[in-house]
Amino acid sequence: MCSIGVTALCSPAKFHHRREQSLIFTPTHLRNPNGFQFRWRKSRPFAPRLAQPDNFAPPLPLIRSSTSLLSSKDFVQMLARKAAILLVGSFVFLGFCSSKPALALPTATVVSQAELEDEKMFEKLLENEPENMEAMKAVVYKKMRRGKNEDAVKYVEKLMKLEPHEVEWKLLEALCYETMGELSKAKRLYKDILKEQPLLIRALHGLAMVMHKTHDTSVFDMLIEAMEVARQGNRVTEERNIQVLIGQMHIVEGQFEEGLKIFQQMVNDNPRDFRPYLCQVEFNYEKNDL
Repeated sequence: MCSIGVTALCSPAKFHHRREQSLIFTPTHLRNPNGFQFRWRKSRPFAPRLAQPDNFAPPLPLIRSSTSLLSSKDFVQMLARKAAILLVGSFVFLGFCSSKPALALPTATVVSQAELEDEKMFEKLLENEPENMEAMKAVVYKKMRRGKNEDAVKYVEKLMKLEPHEVEWKLLEALCYETMGELSKAKRLYKDILKEQPLLIRALHGLAMVMHKTHDTSVFDMLIEAMEVARQGNRVTEERNIQVLIGQMHIVEGQFEEGLKIFQQMVNDNPRDFRPYLCQVEFNYEKNDL
C-alpha cells in the first residue's frame, strides 16, 4: 500500500501477493541511476484486491472481448474502468508504508477454515480483553479480507476511541465506508482528515476516488489546489506525489493523453523518480492487454 492501502499511488507490495511468478522488468531505454531492478508482475501491481460484498456487481465483464469487436468509444471506456480498478486503494505506489503492519490490506483470496478460526479466536480474546488493540487490528484485517466491511468498521471505531488522534484509524474508517458504497460519508471523512493534514496523500487519493465514483467534476480543481499549497510551502515530495495522483486520475477519467503528458513531464523533471515510469509502463500494459 504498508497499510491502507489500500498502494498511489502506484503504492509497494504488501497488498499484492499474487499467484503468478514475478518477472524482473528492467527498462534498458530508461535512465535508472540507482541501478535497481523494477519488479514487474503479470498481474496489476498497485491495486489491493479487497473481497467484495455478496451483492457487489463487478465493473468489468467476466469474459474479455477482443479489441477488434470494440468500438473506439467502448475501448476507451473499458480502459478507463480498468485504470480505475488499478487505482482503488493504491496508497503503496505513492511510497507510503505504514508503521502498522497489521493493517496492510490483504489480497482477496479464498479464506481457509484455519483463518476463520483465527478470526473467531481474536474475537473471543476481545471478549476478555476488550481494549487489546493488536487483537482488534487482526480482526479488522481478517474481516476486510473477507469483504465484511460493515463488521470491520465497528472495530475501527473502537480503535478510534482508544487512539482518537491516530490518523491511520481515520483513514481506515473512510476506506471501509468507501468500500461499502457509502460514498457521501466516506467523502466527509476524507475531507475531515484533510482539514488537519491538507497534503496527506492517502486522504487526497481516497477523496479523489470517491469524487470520481460520484462523477464530481471538481476533482482536478481539488488536486491542483492541493498541489499549489505544496508548491508554495516548498514541499517538493508532496508536490510530486500529487502530480502522480493527478496523472492517474486523468487516466481513470479516460483522458489518456493528459495523463501520459504529466508522467512524461515528471520524468523530464526528475529521471530518478521511478513512479512515472511505472505508470507509463502499466498504462501501456493494460492497453495492450485489452
